[in-house]
Amino acid sequence: MSTTPNRSAGVAQNFSDQGPGQDKLDALVRLSGEVAHDFNNILHVIRNAVELLRSKIPPADPEAARLLDMLSRNAARGSRITRELLAVAARQPLNLVAVNASRVIADMQHVLRDTLGRSVQVETSLGGSLWPVYADAKALEAMVFKLAENSRDAMGGAGTIAIETANQRIDEARAAPSGIPAGDYVCIAVRDSGVGMSAETLRRAFDPYFTTKDHGPLTGLGLSHVHGLVRQLGGRIVVESAPGAGTTVRIFLPRFDAAAGEERRVVPLSPSAAPKSLEGLRVLVVEDESLIGMLAEDLLEQLGCRMVGLVSSVGKALELAKSAELDLALLDVDIGGEPVYPVASALLKRGVPFLFMSGYGGLEEPWRGRPIVQKPFDLDQLRREIERALGAKP
Repeated sequence: MSTTPNRSAGVAQNFSDQGPGQDKLDALVRLSGEVAHDFNNILHVIRNAVELLRSKIPPADPEAARLLDMLSRNAARGSRITRELLAVAARQPLNLVAVNASRVIADMQHVLRDTLGRSVQVETSLGGSLWPVYADAKALEAMVFKLAENSRDAMGGAGTIAIETANQRIDEARAAPSGIPAGDYVCIAVRDSGVGMSAETLRRAFDPYFTTKDHGPLTGLGLSHVHGLVRQLGGRIVVESAPGAGTTVRIFLPRFDAAAGEERRVVPLSPSAAPKSLEGLRVLVVEDESLIGMLAEDLLEQLGCRMVGLVSSVGKALELAKSAELDLALLDVDIGGEPVYPVASALLKRGVPFLFMSGYGGLEEPWRGRPIVQKPFDLDQLRREIERALGAKP
């Protein structure tokens, strides 16, 4: 597979560097992330309020149940949109571990074929002895799904999509023309037999909100979603296309090097250590959105826990983390623009389990791999992550 973009021919584009317009694009991306963050908090309140109402309305009222279902479905759809926006802004929380991309794609083939439809033929060539990458398996699935769906649309719903994985070593001679830093990569390629793209369309293909479609859900976010995820994983995207010649998208993800000590990022968990009941757990909640704090208290009560404090500043949280009698803490990652990690460090020293909450960002080193629940979350998600936090090794 060729990895060198040919800019003069107008058939390829490396999306790791988008030229003079990058500053404006980055400003739009940051704005998207901020809007999505605030909207995510609103959705969190709505979704959990709906579930609380559902538990209080008599089952014999079908009309009320129908309206609550409608609210719940649309709030869930809003959550999917915010995830798209947050990925565009490269602020989507990821669970990073060593992943075999070939295995991830192999496991999703049946679902992929069902999703794309019988008129689309999916051919795979998955490399054996593939190097691991430091990634989120769900993020890899999302990238392949997005690219495959886009290919299906470009083919008018019928044609052939080829998905390939291979180890790629980029030496210094290839690094400069390709725009990809020298090093070892795993390449995931998605190729279609569609109409292809003109040089102008290709140049804007991964811009947020740019689309050649005039209908469909989330129009204009799909390829930006892929770009945002690849940026988070430290990778590069190279796209080759021309009118009538189809499109090939290649994602290059850095090889995971366990020998360099990267395995320390993955925090081991011991699920068997988690208790079967959460009844009576004393929980500190650190959250600067008062409505979310109130909802957290309601959810904790439903789980049998007892909230012993709701604080909205890192300073006050640090005081309680060092002295209060606690069994667990729920920590919003960002408190008024201030990171909550000092509180987590204080809890860690005392051996108090904690669970991060986030509406927009992943965790910094060395906290990646620690239990985290992404807003908006429901009762079951909160229960699972609390149990995971209680089973985490210090």
